[in-house]
Amino acid sequence: MINKNNLKKEFKILTTPKERDVFSAINIGNSKNKLGKDFEGKPLILFKIEGGLGGGIDMNLRNISVIYNQECTLKMGAKIENGTFTIIRFKGIDKTLQETFLEINSFIFKKIKNKIFSSNEVKESIKKIIDLFESLSQKGRKSIQGLWAELLVILLGKDCKKMISAWHSNPTGRFDFSFDKKELEVKSTSTGKREHLFSMNQLERFNDLEILFCSIFVEKMDKGKSAMDLTLEIVKKLKGDLDLIEKLYLMIYATMGESYEHLFNFKFNFNIAKSSLKIYDILDLPNLSKENFPPELIDATFKIKLDNIKDREFEFL
Repeated sequence: MINKNNLKKEFKILTTPKERDVFSAINIGNSKNKLGKDFEGKPLILFKIEGGLGGGIDMNLRNISVIYNQECTLKMGAKIENGTFTIIRFKGIDKTLQETFLEINSFIFKKIKNKIFSSNEVKESIKKIIDLFESLSQKGRKSIQGLWAELLVILLGKDCKKMISAWHSNPTGRFDFSFDKKELEVKSTSTGKREHLFSMNQLERFNDLEILFCSIFVEKMDKGKSAMDLTLEIVKKLKGDLDLIEKLYLMIYATMGESYEHLFNFKFNFNIAKSSLKIYDILDLPNLSKENFPPELIDATFKIKLDNIKDREFEFL
């Protein structure tokens, strides 16, 4: 039996079987689910489904394959075990993605405490993994600088749990954080000038909604902190809240997409960013709402200089 918190560590200990049709495996926690390794040295998760067989369509994707209701021969230490499992296998060659595969599965097993998963639990778990790896083959939604700045705001927040809950809570929303009757957008710049681009939609004003902007200076630094460094610090502050930790990890990978390596490789000066952070209220910015322009103009982007605009307090920072 292995600790479900350490799938990455335990996978390295598993021996690589010589036979193509045999998996080296070990139980995950107290469950009947297994962590396995095939003859190519690839990791597998073998789900034991409640009531026996679980329905589903086999899939063969770029980095992931899924096989339902597979008869398996498992080498469990010195013993041989046979059984029927649903298997999700990482088949890619990127070691960072392989570790991500094991890490995400660690969160899944922490959240689902049953010894045997239901068919729905298996399908939901597999969907999360597939959605994640599909996003990692697509173009990223944001630059690493922008994501790093958002993670900094979360880390510096008085309540990390509240910040994560508010973070892109509306996938189609125009702001980075949505609180009760309050929106926060994070702007970062590497120019050393407090000048940022604003879309016309972001500058729209609402009577019952407070809209704030966070301005941060970012500077690349070889010995600085990466986005993954900030993520690990945030995880500590979340104190085991598995739902929010899962959201955090899924969000950072989905945001970066095929540029996921930037999470580890790009580092920025933490102290400069922290000391430069300022909050501004939309009401103190030039009024560039849509109603001030001809109806034929449906969208525009403005660069606004904030040096002479008074910054504000923000209750969550």
